[in-house]
Amino acid sequence: MKKIISLVLLLQIVCSWNSIAQKTSIYLDKNIHYKNGIELFDKKKYGSALKSFQNIIDETKDAQSLVRIDAEYYTAACAIELFHKDGEWRMKKFVDEHAENPKVVNGYFYLGKSNYRKKKYEETIKWLEKVEVYGLSKEDLAELYFKRGHSYLEEGVTEKAK
Repeated sequence: MKKIISLVLLLQIVCSWNSIAQKTSIYLDKNIHYKNGIELFDKKKYGSALKSFQNIIDETKDAQSLVRIDAEYYTAACAIELFHKDGEWRMKKFVDEHAENPKVVNGYFYLGKSNYRKKKYEETIKWLEKVEVYGLSKEDLAELYFKRGHSYLEEGVTEKAK
């Protein structure tokens, strides 16, 4: 009888030990989807990043949450990069609803890129003129100057194209 009681007691201790184990930071981190999405976006894996950011939007009910607002920007940027039909609409919505957000400047850049692909040069100029060049990387800056200059050439404004 003592063996059975000791065995049951030992079994309870072993089972309870497993249930009180510490959870790793991956279970405790509330922004894991956001961090995952940023990592995927930086690696140019826009399809997977779009899903991560869409999960954040769906799960975050507070429309003024900074994480949700950033996720809205990144879903729009991913949609533009993936040539989705609603990408430009999403970015315009982001720019209109969050004009105070610092990511709006990058939003203008994405809108310019999207219109350039569609050969809408007047729209391209409109959006790329709003971009502040000081926040862009060298690669993005070169792309901006080229697309803006080419758009000016297509519109017949050779002086500004220079």
